[in-house]
Amino acid sequence: MGKHKTWMAFNDIRVRWIDDSNLEISYKQNNSPSYQDNNSVKVSSKFGINIHYVDNNEGKSITEELKAEGK
Repeated sequence: MGKHKTWMAFNDIRVRWIDDSNLEISYKQNNSPSYQDNNSVKVSSKFGINIHYVDNNEGKSITEELKAEGK
């Protein structure tokens, strides 16, 4: 994620397999103006896996979100 490999723009990264071909990535990101261009670059799929990104700056983990949805 991000244009520059050495920039630490993302944190609290969590992943969850939705099914065999879909992966969800939940993360928090640095929203300062200098990071906006860097943060805009994300890969939508790789090796046949669709990647779904969830900008989670509210602080909920994937597990908390699933519990709230009743899953």
